Amino acid sequence: MTKFYAAEPHVDGTRLYEIGDEREADETEVRHLLDLKVLSTEPVEKKSLPGAEADKAEGKAPSNKSA
Repeated sequence: MTKFYAAEPHVDGTRLYEIGDEREADETEVRHLLDLKVLSTEPVEKKSLPGAEADKAEGKAPSNKSA
């Protein structure tokens, strides 16, 4: 098993991997995710969705939610 890092959120069965999460898998089983750049062999910095920090700082509901 090799360590990979989630570059994009994705689900493996019932487990949700967020950006930056570590995942162990056989490279032959996740080659398609590496090709699509969903997984990375290098650690990925966690990031938030655009606008989420600005909404939190102003104390309002996230912009993707209705008021």
